[in-house]
Amino acid sequence: MIGSYIKTSVRNLMRNKMFSLINIVGLAISMSVGLLLIAFVVDLRSYDRFHKNGERIYRITNILTSSRDQENRFASTSIKTGELIRDKVTGVDEVATIRTDFSQDAKVGDNILPIRGLWAESSLFRIFTFPMLEGNPDTALEDPYSIVLTETAAKKLFGNEPALGKVIRFDTLDYQVTGIMKDVPPFSHISFEALVSLATARLMNRSDKNFEKWTTMWSNQVYLLLSENAGIASVQSQLHQIATEENLNEEDTRIQLELLPLYNIVVGEELRSGSMSGSVNPHVSPVVLWILGGLALVVLLSACFNYTNLSVARAMYRFKEVGLRKAIGAGKSQILQQFLTEAVMISLSALVFSYFIFLVLRPQLINIAPEL
Repeated sequence: MIGSYIKTSVRNLMRNKMFSLINIVGLAISMSVGLLLIAFVVDLRSYDRFHKNGERIYRITNILTSSRDQENRFASTSIKTGELIRDKVTGVDEVATIRTDFSQDAKVGDNILPIRGLWAESSLFRIFTFPMLEGNPDTALEDPYSIVLTETAAKKLFGNEPALGKVIRFDTLDYQVTGIMKDVPPFSHISFEALVSLATARLMNRSDKNFEKWTTMWSNQVYLLLSENAGIASVQSQLHQIATEENLNEEDTRIQLELLPLYNIVVGEELRSGSMSGSVNPHVSPVVLWILGGLALVVLLSACFNYTNLSVARAMYRFKEVGLRKAIGAGKSQILQQFLTEAVMISLSALVFSYFIFLVLRPQLINIAPEL
């Protein structure tokens, strides 16, 4: 019986090619747009989910109040903040500070290539899940002028030759490759090709008294890995105490520290960033996700309404067919099943077509990264 319904439906669809084409193409385009919007929302929600201890990772938010009583929230904070947390705060397993102002060309032999890098500490590997392929992650970024490359960066600089232990020149200084790590996954809010030891930046700025000052918050970001049983309120209270003590030495500036969960960095509260804070993190407001989800629903509902209108309009020309079917003994349920079979076939055809459109367009959509 089902085979008969399918054969009859195919004949009807082929007999009305224009109607079938309009319905299938219209549904397919709408479905593909809906799939793209849904995929975009899912991708945004997937940021940083690959980290093993993601639920316990937090970034420090700086709440800066100036002499004009203007309060601004920043993704960046000072290097001193990281050191104070490491020394004074209980309930924190690891602290890692990164600095985002590393921007130099790497010279290897006669080749000069741009490298996107960050100043970082070895503790970064104990907080985030960035697997090391060669070298010791616990010591790779301890010494000055040490650098860890991603797989892609190592091949870009050294080809198929082993990169571990080799020397890269930045400006007039030589850096030794102390580790090779896997490429950073695409859905990571931290993106880089190389990590350079933060000890190098400290050494280069040893004569700058403001480099590790409490209020020198630009270009630095501090991440924490909380203990499994640590209380968020307790850690936040200790951060408040640190800020209160340090603010006593400042006249016109007051800084408060706040914990921001890792999963709320890309999709969460908007923080001020840019050239001063040096943030490299993408960000999108949660409202945008609701808007995208609403748009997907509107597009799909519009396609359904369009299909319904066309089908209702065409039903006027099928009265004769329905009467003939009843005359030869077809019941209401059989006629209903026949029409439902046709609707299912149109919908499935549109779904398959929309999936191919989705596969073609999705790589282009992935390249549209949210900017902080």
